[in-house]
Amino acid sequence: MHLLPSSVVRHKVGASVGCSLNPRVGRASALNQYVVLGKDLPGILMPVIPFFWAWYSFRSVPMRPSKWHLIPLTWREFRDGFAVQREGYSLGRANRREVWALRKVSMLEILRSLFWGTGRA
Repeated sequence: MHLLPSSVVRHKVGASVGCSLNPRVGRASALNQYVVLGKDLPGILMPVIPFFWAWYSFRSVPMRPSKWHLIPLTWREFRDGFAVQREGYSLGRANRREVWALRKVSMLEILRSLFWGTGRA
């Protein structure tokens, strides 16, 4: 087995699990997103977390009157999802110091990768 430090892996969200998620996979996916956010997001971007959370949480709110009957279900999913998100973020924050101590690239390179999809310029 060989290690290639310059390799880059990119994947489409949800491509490996298909379009129909069972509740366990959905919970694990949400938990993992917030673990990564708490662990890996550069400190300078921490103020955007509430906006990320709001977008992710409220994107499925039924807006058309014909879908308003789904509001109770949406509210339950939101409430349960918030607990999972908070748990994931806390797990990520617990490992943050260790992860950032092992960082091998500059903050500029990390930010460039986040915003433009590529590491080295």
